[in-house]
Amino acid sequence: GASVARLADVFLGPVRPVLLVLWAGVGLLLVVGCGHVANLLLLRASERVHEWSVRAALGVTRRRLLRQLMTESLLLSAAAGALGLVVAVLAVGVVRTANLPDLPRLATASIDIRAVAVALGVTTLAGLLFGLVPVRHLFGQRVMGLAAGGRRSTATAGVWRARSALVAANVAMATLLLVGSGLLVRSLSSLLAVSPGVDPRGVVTMQLWASGERFRAGETADQIATAVSFYDDVLARLRTLPGVTAASSVTTLPLGGNVDGYGLHIDGQFEANPQAAPSADRFVVAGNYFEALRIPLIRGRLLEPGDRQGAEAVAVINETMARRLFEEGEPLGRRLRLGPQDADPRVIVGVVADVRHHGLDEPVGFQVYVPQAQWAWAETAMTLVIRSSADPVAIVGPARAAVRDLDAAQPITAVRVYADLIDATTSTRRFAARLLTVFAATALLLSAIGLYGALAVTVGQRQREIGIRVALGAPARVVRRMVLGQGLAPVGLGLTLGLAVALLASSSLGSLLYDLSGHDPATFVTAAVLVAGCGLLACLPPAARAARLDPSPRCGRSRRSASSGRFHGPGGL
Repeated sequence: GASVARLADVFLGPVRPVLLVLWAGVGLLLVVGCGHVANLLLLRASERVHEWSVRAALGVTRRRLLRQLMTESLLLSAAAGALGLVVAVLAVGVVRTANLPDLPRLATASIDIRAVAVALGVTTLAGLLFGLVPVRHLFGQRVMGLAAGGRRSTATAGVWRARSALVAANVAMATLLLVGSGLLVRSLSSLLAVSPGVDPRGVVTMQLWASGERFRAGETADQIATAVSFYDDVLARLRTLPGVTAASSVTTLPLGGNVDGYGLHIDGQFEANPQAAPSADRFVVAGNYFEALRIPLIRGRLLEPGDRQGAEAVAVINETMARRLFEEGEPLGRRLRLGPQDADPRVIVGVVADVRHHGLDEPVGFQVYVPQAQWAWAETAMTLVIRSSADPVAIVGPARAAVRDLDAAQPITAVRVYADLIDATTSTRRFAARLLTVFAATALLLSAIGLYGALAVTVGQRQREIGIRVALGAPARVVRRMVLGQGLAPVGLGLTLGLAVALLASSSLGSLLYDLSGHDPATFVTAAVLVAGCGLLACLPPAARAARLDPSPRCGRSRRSASSGRFHGPGGL
């Protein structure tokens, strides 16, 4: 049969969930930024009521005032957009150098005319949207009356509700980003704790493509003998290098990104329908492969030098295969066939520990290891696995020279430190977790600053009211509690809304989470504590300031006349 897949799914399929999550994070951070600026403009508008009153009294129309506000907001967004483009150019340069093998064409990413056009459109739209926020406040003020009275006005309840709504919305989106980043970070921690089944420390790998007429000459048995002899000579030379403790070769390197699956048939367990037979990852190995990668032997024996051409064909399987396919008996001594049902049988001589071949987050499948000398054809493309007691990078040069001395025509490619290769399998997840964490921290910081600004301005506008309360005997703790309650109310609303949305949206992270539920209680509780703590810290300074207000200059309770020494004040005091 055949399987059909779209090319976009082949290239972007594994990484599409990561890109969608990052897109969502970018969108939420943009909205938080716009909400923060809108809050600042609303605060500034409340301080400019007298200015607008004078303008209105001089005959300036509402349309003119509206045009002034929109011009100011567009200039602000344009300046921010220009700065953002500069930062974006620097950031793209950093991202291009990141080791993200799952993202195709990342090295060619750049800020082109399309990106500039999108940035221009987004900044213009953002400027229009957050510029409209203070308009309702402007047109809702009785500016003519204020101008005639020449007095300042405390913000109305509607204005405070608008500020609170903006703060609550920002807190909700910051909570959502915190939960998402927390889930990814916790999942990544669990994933990095997974053992790959091999020990990559001190190991360097390189692909060797043995080619030439001599590897194609003669019958199949002759070609196999030639390939085996060549790789035996290569491995023998590598083992003589200073610091090398083991050297081997394998057709498919675990976690190297390649898959080599074969149909699997156990003697006595044939399927009536061959398509229903299980499949296994095939590893053709040479040299002391298990010692080189330190794959533990569970029982039986490993592949030995005596497993050559003409000897009984043998195989070593992994623990998962032994447990699942031989539940009622011992796998050692049983026979299996790889490929068609009429393939040559192989005796199982050993069981080794599982290796995470397809990914640290992928379940372990069936794995079969066979000697290079006993495979059905000559395997000439192998990956050399060299373990060194010193720095693995230092062995690359001598290893290349050893192969060139043997046959200078054979190309060596894909030279990699094995530990770096395994780390690269989780690089995209780490990148997404870090970026989303930065988004969440930025959103939380903006929300806290917006809350502090809104509450501080409100306390400043309510100085006379608070002074009267204190003059009438209100304790400092009551004033402090009143201001804290006013500031924490939108925090509680936004936190509740953000947690509710996170509960619904966390299922979209399912494919990115490993050994972790999208409704992980610890992550949600931690995010809630962080948001509530930041909200409390933002509210404490304005509340403390309100509790320290001196009522005398605010209320005009009493003052001394310098000329007569008499006291004057409201109510004839």
